[in-house]
Amino acid sequence: MEIATLEKIKNTFIKPLTFLLLVVVLLYPFNQAYWHYGWDVNIPYADLIIIFVGIIWLVYLIISSFKNKRLGLNKQTYYNLIPLALLILAGGLSLFNVWPEQLLASFKYLWRFVIFYYIMYFILPQEIIQTKKQLWLVVKCFYILGIFLSIMGIVSFVWPEVSHSFRMATPLAWLGFFPYASSHNLLAEALVSITMFSWLLVYRYQNKNYGKFLYLGLVLMIGTVVLTFSRTGWLVLFIELLLLSLFYYRVNIKNWFKNYWWTLVLVLLAGVLYLFTLGQTYFVTSSNVARLAMIDRSWQLFLEHPMIGNGVGTWQSIVSSDIYYVYEFGQPLEQHGVVWKLIAEQGLLGLLIWLGIMIYFIVWSGRIFYKFSPDNHWRWVVLVGWLVIIGQFVFQLFDTGYYSAKMWLPLGMAFALVNIAKYNLNLAKTE
Repeated sequence: MEIATLEKIKNTFIKPLTFLLLVVVLLYPFNQAYWHYGWDVNIPYADLIIIFVGIIWLVYLIISSFKNKRLGLNKQTYYNLIPLALLILAGGLSLFNVWPEQLLASFKYLWRFVIFYYIMYFILPQEIIQTKKQLWLVVKCFYILGIFLSIMGIVSFVWPEVSHSFRMATPLAWLGFFPYASSHNLLAEALVSITMFSWLLVYRYQNKNYGKFLYLGLVLMIGTVVLTFSRTGWLVLFIELLLLSLFYYRVNIKNWFKNYWWTLVLVLLAGVLYLFTLGQTYFVTSSNVARLAMIDRSWQLFLEHPMIGNGVGTWQSIVSSDIYYVYEFGQPLEQHGVVWKLIAEQGLLGLLIWLGIMIYFIVWSGRIFYKFSPDNHWRWVVLVGWLVIIGQFVFQLFDTGYYSAKMWLPLGMAFALVNIAKYNLNLAKTE
C-alpha cells in the first residue's frame, strides 16, 4: 500500500512537471521576451515557468521525502551541489572589492544569474527527466525548436531585417520586437547544442520511412549555423561534428584526408576568401577592435584585484563609466569570452573554479562514455551529452552565456541523458 501511494504521488507530480519543462525547452532561447508586472518586475517567460516548476518540484520533494523518511534527491545531485558551492564562494569573495553603491546590485547578480540559473536550469532538469520516455520527449522538443530557429535564420538571411555589411542568419523580430535579440551569435549558440540533441532523434529513427526527412531537418540546422557567420559557432560545430565522426561513424581521419584532401583545400580557400572579403568589412573589423579593447580593459581590472576580482556582475557598470571606451565603442553589452569576464569580476580564483567545473563535467561524461561497448545503443546517448558539454565549454571561451539558461539548460539536459544511460547500464549489469 505504501509503495502504491508513493507511485501515485510521483505520477501526480512528475507528469505536469515534465510538460512544463518541455515548454521551458521551447522557450529558453527567447530570453528577451519578458513578463512585466508593474514598473520594476520583468521576468523572461522561460524563467517564470521554471519558477513554477521549481515550486511544484519542491512540494513533491517534501512529500516524497516525508513518505520515504529520507531526502529524495538523486545521487548525482549531491555531487552537483559542490560546483554550486564553489561558484557561490568565488562570487561571494569578489563582493569584498565591490564599490558600496554597487554592492546590492552585485549581490542580486550573484543570486539571479549564478545561483538561480544553476539550480533551476542545471540541477532541476536532472531531477525531473529520469526515464526513457521523458528523454525522447525532450529530444523531440529540441528538434522542433531547432527547425523553428533554422527557418527563422533562413528567412532572415533571404529577407534581412537588420542591415549589416553582408547577409547573415539572425533572429527575426516579432511585431517589431526581438524576443531573441538580434545577434547572429545567439542563434549559433543555441543551434550548436540543439543540433546534437536533434542528431540523437535522427539516430533513433534512421531506419523509419520518415527518417530521411529528419535528416533534412538536421542539415537545415547545420546550414543555418554556417549562415550565421558566427566564427565561434563554426568552431564549435566543427569540433562537435569531428568528434561525432570519430566516435560514431568511426571515420579514419588519416584515410579520409588521403582520399578527400581536396575538401581541406577548399575549406582553406574559403577561409582565405572570407579573410580578405567579408573579414575586411566594417562589421567584422569593428567587432574585432571592440573585442580587443574589451580584453585590454578586463586585463587592467584584473591587475587591480588579481585574486578575487572587482566583484561579480560589475564588468559592465565599470566599463560603462569609462568615458573613453564609451566614446569610441558605445555602451558595452557584455564581455566576449568567459575568461576575460571572470578575471575582471572574480579574479584568478573565479576563473580556476569555472574551468575546474567545466573540466570535471567533460571528464565525468567522457569516462561514462567509455564504459559502454560500441554495440550498446545507450553509448550514443552519452556521446550526445558529452558533445553538448564540450560544445558549450568551447563556445563560452569566446562568449559569455555562462550566466544564463542558454548554457545551463543544455548542460542540465546533457547530464540528464548521461544519467539515464548510466542507470540503464547499471540495470543491464544486474540482470
